Amino acid sequence: MADLEFLALYPGNATITILLPNGQVQRIERVSATAIGDKCPLLWYCFGDGPANDQQASIEASSIALVVSFLRYLYTGNYLTAIQESGPFSLLHHAQLYKMAQDFDVPELQVAAHVNFMRETEISCCVPHPPLDLCAAIEFVYKHLAGQKPLIETLLNYCVFSFKYHGLGTDSGFRQLAFDIPAFHKDLCQTNLRRDFQDEGEL
Repeated sequence: MADLEFLALYPGNATITILLPNGQVQRIERVSATAIGDKCPLLWYCFGDGPANDQQASIEASSIALVVSFLRYLYTGNYLTAIQESGPFSLLHHAQLYKMAQDFDVPELQVAAHVNFMRETEISCCVPHPPLDLCAAIEFVYKHLAGQKPLIETLLNYCVFSFKYHGLGTDSGFRQLAFDIPAFHKDLCQTNLRRDFQDEGEL
């Protein structure tokens, strides 16, 4: 189980049941429905009208780590731990949290996730490897967040800028992704054109 020490900030008796893609069910207990309601009324409504000592909510999520990050933000205003902030972190996780914030109408978290998404791509431009889970993040964004142009532009500018530096053109996974998602390939070409081919990236 991920770090849940932040729950002690606002002790509660509610339980969140998490339905995972593989059919498994996990629970996070001792959650404060009141603390959640202050920043996310939609999730608060999920607890229903049960007694205060037996409030329960069920949500679907790709991982328990994602829900923990979501709750950490609702409790503290920051979803990254000190360790996560000090090193490379999954680009996919930021994108998934952005989508979760969108689904539960927490615009401040959307902004935070986008900022961290940009931060990961910017940091990666200074190191000899792409951001963690780059291909998975691209696939997720184009499947679930295709209307979020600022997020897509962040991805495209990184890919074009670091195309040669990170060897994306010789990465079989990246090339397959460009083949499987025509919109991504088209956007890459258009971004390269807008940048006047200054980065010399081409598929």
